[in-house]
Amino acid sequence: MSVRLLSLFFMNVRQKLEVIQKMGGFTQTELANKIGVSFVALNSWWNQKSTPRPKKLALIDEFYLEITGQKIIPEDQLEAKKQALKNRGYKYTENNVAIIAAILFDNVVIPGKSLTEHLEAKNHQEALFYMFEYILDGGRIDEKFVLRLHSILMNGILHEAGFYRNHGVRIVGVYLPTANYLKIPDLMPELMMEAAKSEKDIIKLATNVHSRFEKIHPFSDGNGRVGRLLLNAMLLKANLAPAIIRQEKKQLYYTYLYKAQTTEDHSLLEDFICDSIVEGFDILERKYVQDFKNLILKKKIILAKEEMQIIDLLLFGMNSIRVSDVEDFFAVSKFTAQIYLSSLEKKGLIKRHGPKSSGIYTLLDFNVL
Repeated sequence: MSVRLLSLFFMNVRQKLEVIQKMGGFTQTELANKIGVSFVALNSWWNQKSTPRPKKLALIDEFYLEITGQKIIPEDQLEAKKQALKNRGYKYTENNVAIIAAILFDNVVIPGKSLTEHLEAKNHQEALFYMFEYILDGGRIDEKFVLRLHSILMNGILHEAGFYRNHGVRIVGVYLPTANYLKIPDLMPELMMEAAKSEKDIIKLATNVHSRFEKIHPFSDGNGRVGRLLLNAMLLKANLAPAIIRQEKKQLYYTYLYKAQTTEDHSLLEDFICDSIVEGFDILERKYVQDFKNLILKKKIILAKEEMQIIDLLLFGMNSIRVSDVEDFFAVSKFTAQIYLSSLEKKGLIKRHGPKSSGIYTLLDFNVL
């Protein structure tokens, strides 16, 4: 029995809940919903005023093992998930690429960031669009593709943009030896030959390639972003949805990635990627928007094409949007972007927070429409 697993038996309920909340990125309300109890009940456990019943205690222990990378995923359960995803499939078109790229793009430019951070965000967006266009055009997933992604991502930021590192590096926060830089020119072609294979279990292959890529750590900087772009390129090539790894789930992702890299057990990471692909499919199939659009029709609200696209962006995962985001997305002037947002605000679909020119806009709750 591992030290961490043994420690489970010596932890009280609050300590377990604190670990689950922190590593899972949950609010207390979300944590209560996940366990299937009211906020009041969770708060009572948290403050040690009461104790969970045996079934809930077992559920908390299960979540704890899952969140700390110690849960065992049954092989048949994982295979069933993969088969369900394979059966869904998806045909990409130029019309839906822009929306999906916007959702994968999680470095929204906001005031207060440094010039380098603004440039990183702009480059990340360009790399996403390049990846989608390249795959849609039937491009091969090879070493040249990965180097091109890195050159776009680190353009103007890193002198070695588009080139492998020529020095040693360490991965911050974990003890994980990376590849000797002298071996990278041999390791990467071998890895990319693996990535280009046509396998029945593409999720297993993509997860394995992703894990090995991050362990090699071929670049001075930008390895995580390039690695996730490569992962999604492999999924898109197989007509699967992209893996949507939300910011609040990043710590969980890093935990499972580290386990895959240090134990050769990829099951938790594969299971996590499966769940991330499910979220990608839900976005592609617009499961989150149909009720909203039905309400718009019911109230006879007429929207221009650009206004509907802005609504899509907000519904598909951008929690808020700025005038500058609309400028970039539609390639229009600031004045035109403000017109789009003002029109939606007047129609009662979005709400502005802060000044008109620099504030953020959020979608109104369905229930108030």
